[in-house]
Amino acid sequence: MELKIFVTLLSLLAAMPALNAQEGFVDKERLAARVKELSRKYKIPDYSIAFVNEDSLLFTIDKNKENAVKNYLIGSCSKSFTALAVMKLADEGKIDPDMPVRHYLPWFELNDGKWTDSVTVRRLLNHKSGFERQYGFFDVATGDAALYEQKLAEYIRSINIRFAPGRYFLYSNLNYVLLGLIVQHVTGRSYSEYMNVSVLPAAGMKNTFCTFRENNSHDLIRPYHYIACGIPFRSKTYRYSDFMVPAGYISSNAADLASYLRFMLRRCVTAEGDTILRQPACDMLSGGTVTGYAMGWFNSDYDSVRIIRHTGLDENFASSLDFYPDRHTGWAVLCNVNSLEFCDRVDQAIDAALRGKPEPVFRSNEIIMRWTAFLMPLLLLAGAVFNLVRWSRYGFRTGIVTRILPGLRLITGIFLSMIGLIFVTKAFQMNIVSGIRFSPDIMWGLILIAFFGILSSFARYFGTYAKDQYKSSGPSENYQVT
Repeated sequence: MELKIFVTLLSLLAAMPALNAQEGFVDKERLAARVKELSRKYKIPDYSIAFVNEDSLLFTIDKNKENAVKNYLIGSCSKSFTALAVMKLADEGKIDPDMPVRHYLPWFELNDGKWTDSVTVRRLLNHKSGFERQYGFFDVATGDAALYEQKLAEYIRSINIRFAPGRYFLYSNLNYVLLGLIVQHVTGRSYSEYMNVSVLPAAGMKNTFCTFRENNSHDLIRPYHYIACGIPFRSKTYRYSDFMVPAGYISSNAADLASYLRFMLRRCVTAEGDTILRQPACDMLSGGTVTGYAMGWFNSDYDSVRIIRHTGLDENFASSLDFYPDRHTGWAVLCNVNSLEFCDRVDQAIDAALRGKPEPVFRSNEIIMRWTAFLMPLLLLAGAVFNLVRWSRYGFRTGIVTRILPGLRLITGIFLSMIGLIFVTKAFQMNIVSGIRFSPDIMWGLILIAFFGILSSFARYFGTYAKDQYKSSGPSENYQVT
């Protein structure tokens, strides 16, 4: 009898998370405790979260209350604002989404001219232009639009597009840089001026900015990024031109983003009841029935619940914006360090609460990568020192080892040393310089792994050669072995 009662109690305890979870409801205190736990795990210096329905801001969660009104860079979440601006102009008849980009930017021309007119505004919005991710990091440190466009035109003509426009979804900041320039050409105003007058006020946003100068002069929160051991350190402010802002450098805060999400939940209707987009244009903006990427948002359907979201990552900020149109809820997550996984885990916690289900358990790939990038170079450095000392004992002689095995070890060692660097740059379609800007600890760790691994491999190979020479010729004054 006692055993049966004990088993029953265990079952009830195991079921408590599910019993406490109520579908469609998010308990602020429980979420705050979970976010605090995640922030300790990822060592987040500061974060700000807003949870809304279409009628009101339900609650906010801030690590430091005194920083609650400060701005964060929102990374690629900026793209949804650019898409909104383009679709507003399209709704006014000033932009045709299916018109070639060259119609608005006459200098636009691809290396393969036959594809130039296949790159349309819609394909830029949906990342189907043919431009791949690695081409989205081009920038010129200038405020001169004519000079920027001249350099950008030269750069685009140098790109060898591998896939025909319209064929594949290929995410690239370059698409939204071009859209920002189209907004500028069509309106006769800078991107920032147009957003400040025609877009941001309609969404109820009063402290959102779209230039480098404004971002850094309106109480931008102190930025950080990881250097080693997954520990964040104070970061410098990275320079970017205002022409990159439409793709990833708008700054905002939780209160403003809450207003924006409510605006999207109301289907582009302002707080005063004004409609700035007709419904067909608004439906198109938020994806309609499309699953995948559509006009500044990722659209998916999970357990018959429609999810619209975007994440953002700058050199020292991360963010996510989510809303569920059918459940009339949405939220924004901001943090001032380059941990996109933290934002993802907060999203999962909120999603689990909304569904009334336990939060899924995942291992942290980000933390594993950061610690691997710290520990592996140390191990390989120790191996390199050992092999250099061994080589020195035989006089640092160099030559070709006639046996097959040492040669295979050398080739294998070089390959294994380089594979991490090759994999990361290929998988994320990011060159080494861009990788150092966005994840310095991981990229420098991979560079050191490659350097120490190759050094150790050559030291071992030549040490083997020197040892063979020593054995074959006997000791001499050139050797240090006794």
